[in-house]
Formats: sequence, C-alpha cells, structure tokens
Amino acid sequence: MQVELTKKAIDSIRKDIAKQNSVFSDKKYLDSLFLPSNIIGRRKQAEQLLKHVESLKQGFVVPQISVYGRSGSGKSTVVKFVCQNIQDVVSFAFVNLRKSKTVFGSANLILSELGSSNLKSAEGLNKAVDLLRVTGELSDGKKITKSDVDKAQEQLQKDRISTIVSSASYHLRVVIGAICANTLLTDNSWNATSAIYAKYSKTMAQDTKPLSYRRIVDLLIELENTGLVISRTLSRGRYGYGTEYKLKLSPEMVGPVVGKEWWENQIKIKENEEKMKELEKSMKELSSSRGRRRFSDPYALFKKYGL
Repeated sequence: MQVELTKKAIDSIRKDIAKQNSVFSDKKYLDSLFLPSNIIGRRKQAEQLLKHVESLKQGFVVPQISVYGRSGSGKSTVVKFVCQNIQDVVSFAFVNLRKSKTVFGSANLILSELGSSNLKSAEGLNKAVDLLRVTGELSDGKKITKSDVDKAQEQLQKDRISTIVSSASYHLRVVIGAICANTLLTDNSWNATSAIYAKYSKTMAQDTKPLSYRRIVDLLIELENTGLVISRTLSRGRYGYGTEYKLKLSPEMVGPVVGKEWWENQIKIKENEEKMKELEKSMKELSSSRGRRRFSDPYALFKKYGL
C-alpha cells in the first residue's frame, strides 16, 4: 500500500530525523574533512614535514613530499594541521588530485588554485612545472601572489628568448631582429615574408653576403618551430598566396636579446619618425592662415622636435 506524501508527512519525517540527530551533541566530528584543534600522536611525522617547510626561511624551495599510508590513518589530517599552524611561514592551498585522471589535468588544477591560466595541451606541462618552480623561488618563502606568478611567467619568457637567440645562427638572429624592427617601426604585428627579407638584407653586415629568399623562408619555418613566432597564409588575389609572421611575444622583450645597442638605435629611429610626422603636421598647419598667425617663427618647430 502506497502512502500519500503530504506536507503533514514531511513534517513527521523531519521530527523523526531531529530525534535521530539529537543522539549526537555535534555531528561535525563525524565529518571526514573535519580538522580537530589538536592531534594525539603523529609528532614524528609532523617533525619530518616541518624540516622541509622550515627550509624556506633559508631561501630553499620545498621539494615534492609524498605522504603515504593506509586509508584513514590520518595523512590528510596531519598535513592540514601542520599547514594551518605555520601560516607565518607559508600559505597553502589544497587540491584534490582525484578529480583528475592525468598528470596534465593535475597540473591544471594546481595552476587554477594559483590563479594562473590553464594549459591548453600537454605540451605545456614542463612549462607549468617550471612556472611553479620559479614562482616559488620569487615568493622568497612568503605567500604566493598573482604578482609572483606574473613575474615568474615574464622571467621564463626571457629565459626562453635568450635560449632561442643564443643558439641561433647569425642569419637567424638577423631575421629575428628584422621581425622585431618591422613590428616596432610599422606598428603592425604581422610581417610579410617579403618585408622581412627586405629588412634582413638591409640589416646584414656589409662584409656578409645575404642568404637567398628561399633560404630565409626555410629559416622562418625553423623559427616558427621554436614557438617564437606564428604564421598565417593570406590570399593576394591574382598575385597568389603570401605568408605573414608575427612574434608571440612583444618586440620590446625580444629586441634587446638580439642586441641591446641595436635595439636602442631602433627605438631612436622610431622616435625620430614620430617627430617628423608631428613636424609635417605642424608645417601643414603653418601653411594655413590661422597657422601663420600661430607660428611666427617656423624655425622654432625644428627646435621643438629636436631636429
């Protein structure tokens, strides 16, 4: 016989449950995630954890620590208890790696807790590990902040650029410089292959013969494989298709690695070009009747723009 479920029946069920719960003064102690205010025993295990964590004060990075034991033996409880009582030394976050089935997924969970963007592919796993390592070093044993993560990301990018440029041939370095210079001077992040080759040829040392156009195309493909640039192919109508390349990082980061003095000279060229544009604009205003009244001394314009 089926019993009809009514509001009265719901009230009766609630009363029965309340009577059952009254057996316990506080059911939070039955929660497996509850952290007690003190723990009996486990001093030796806590001491082993603290030996590693306290090394942060000397500037060392805490190694990966594996805590193992039978289910229900208090592994998570001890780790959480230790962490909560040393917040003057470290900050912490707990990540349930059971939610992930792969190392790649585990890395993304950790990155999410740090406030960093997730990896899009497993290829970036090593980069994620490096990011965690450098972030820990930059935090100097203190609480890791979003600023620490950003600084670590920038440091890793600089290291990566330095590795690519230092291992590149002379001609490939000139090609990288050509892309940086074109991006800076044209304010256009995409560079046609022909424009890169023209800048490359112009930048080459006078006593060095430029490589062929075909060979530069091969170098650009090689450069793309390093991850420093990306490419796209565009249709140019009756002229066929053309390939353009773009730096994945800002030219301000890549340029100085190619050559500090050379890059500073490129910046000066850019500044002079902007001054000339401003001068041309002012000269046009000067040619107008209102401009003639405004600029009584045209030579003052040259002094104004440092020309």
